[in-house]
Amino acid sequence: MYGDYNAAPTVRKASEEEVRDKQSTESATASTAPDTPRLRVNFRKVEELALTKYLRSRSQHPSNLIIDAKLVNQFQGIDPISNLQVIFDGYFREQDHETFVDVRPNNLFSPIYRDRLYVMLSKINHYRIAKRVDAHLDLVLAKIPNEETRSYMLPGRMLESFEPAIAGGLLKVVAVEFTEEEMASCREAA
Repeated sequence: MYGDYNAAPTVRKASEEEVRDKQSTESATASTAPDTPRLRVNFRKVEELALTKYLRSRSQHPSNLIIDAKLVNQFQGIDPISNLQVIFDGYFREQDHETFVDVRPNNLFSPIYRDRLYVMLSKINHYRIAKRVDAHLDLVLAKIPNEETRSYMLPGRMLESFEPAIAGGLLKVVAVEFTEEEMASCREAA
């Protein structure tokens, strides 16, 4: 391992290539509405709408938000476990704490996402310790109307495994509900 283990990581916007990689991974799990087999859900539009609704509920101004944020260390090898760089859907700083945001449709959970969530929480925990700040992840669950669950696991059941993170303030779950009209704007021809 090389670099300064105690060097504080920073947050910055991910590159376009990193965002495309993240989107291609997430679009592989996007759902198709059962009543409209030739339409598919555009996950990026769901994410953007959910972020807008979430910011409105938090009374946050979008200019304070870094979209597609990632943690950046000053030197390679800071994390003793992995050099994997996780891209968060958003990040903003308030006076006394910092919030990372990840948006997930309420009907798309899998063991792969559980592992991704674990890595995100691990990175934020390392960030908290290294910078000595109050930081947490807001997991924004986008409740999509009339969509059957295509998950391998239900959100509540998956989140049971993260009870220590919830109890410790590292993970907060926030739900935003979509109307039929809003959801229709997120569908496109396959």
